[in-house]
Amino acid sequence: DGNEAASYASRGQARILALSLKFSEAFVVREATGRAPVLALDDILSELDPGRRFLVLSAVQDYDQVLLTTTEIEALDPSFLKQIRSYSINEGIVSPNDE
Repeated sequence: DGNEAASYASRGQARILALSLKFSEAFVVREATGRAPVLALDDILSELDPGRRFLVLSAVQDYDQVLLTTTEIEALDPSFLKQIRSYSINEGIVSPNDE
């Protein structure tokens, strides 16, 4: 009804709205170019409930390259972690996590 989501949505709802726009944009790029874009998603899973996290992680699996940051790697589903390459950053040093 022309109202701003920021005035009515919770932080989690606002995050899902922003993600929906990102995925819509990626869909348009894929349709226009025939190539999937690289998704860069910074800390998108915080403030989402487990069900929504699962939906987001399912959606990113449709892309060849996704850069996803999180401060809560333990919140990721173990089956998702088996499919990805992950790294940790500690005191400015990047190191691969055990696979």
